[in-house]
Amino acid sequence: MAEAPFDSPSGRVARGGVLQQGGTAWVAAAAAALGFVAVLAQGEMAQAQSRTSGLPAIGIASVIAAEPTTETSLQIRISPADAVPRQSFLRIQGLPRTVSLSDGHAIAPGAWAIPLGALPGLRMAAPTGTEGRFDVTVSLITSDGIVLSEAKATLLISPPVQRQVPSASPPPSLAARPPQPPAEAVQPLPQRPQLAPEDRARAIKLLERGNQLMATKDFSAAQHFYLRAAEMGLPEAAMALGKRYDPGELERLGAIGMQADRETARKWYEKARELGSPDADAFLRRMGGR
Repeated sequence: MAEAPFDSPSGRVARGGVLQQGGTAWVAAAAAALGFVAVLAQGEMAQAQSRTSGLPAIGIASVIAAEPTTETSLQIRISPADAVPRQSFLRIQGLPRTVSLSDGHAIAPGAWAIPLGALPGLRMAAPTGTEGRFDVTVSLITSDGIVLSEAKATLLISPPVQRQVPSASPPPSLAARPPQPPAEAVQPLPQRPQLAPEDRARAIKLLERGNQLMATKDFSAAQHFYLRAAEMGLPEAAMALGKRYDPGELERLGAIGMQADRETARKWYEKARELGSPDADAFLRRMGGR
């Protein structure tokens, strides 16, 4: 005999073919039965849950990197969309109390209800002073309170970075300078793309946040900040990404468990050279490629 549905504080959720408390029990049971790994990529998670249960599933990045005073796209999607009952909505919990979203409305401190039509352009804004690591839960809920699916993500909001101004020092004497090569032997560096001052300041801030996370051996989170800075055109960030995949650099950093990839490292070193890094050529020569 099928078990009857019942209510829970967070709403009714499916048990087997009927209802069960917990929201994700059907996902866990199906995943265990098929031998799926516990954490899948954004698109793979949604597709896997849908295949095993027939119910819609939530796709969201496992780590969301953000910074204060800058809007961040949340990129949440539901799959398959045609399996979602009408008038369903999304509930997001675990956000900092001071964070605001571009659509929906707050239903409790750190919790928002979002209409599904707003998901493609949903953005988050955090004021200055909001930083840290936050565990966020995203739930798909029907109009009568049934939780169809849940997904979890880590929100990383970078703190303001206090940069030290280097103290002025007198130039070295001419006698102390090393001999200079002939002018005709000096090879000019590639033309360095010009970043607007405000863009460069933001990119350096992202790079320094990545360096802070790298120092604590949080390599996965650091990579997100390096990537954002490199995409803005900062050569130092492209070099940092190359080192993230460079076998020699990973060994030097003691990054146990991090997968090396020589081709990906070479790609980022070449990108750093295009952006004007004076160090990229040496790393490329060491890896045997130009």
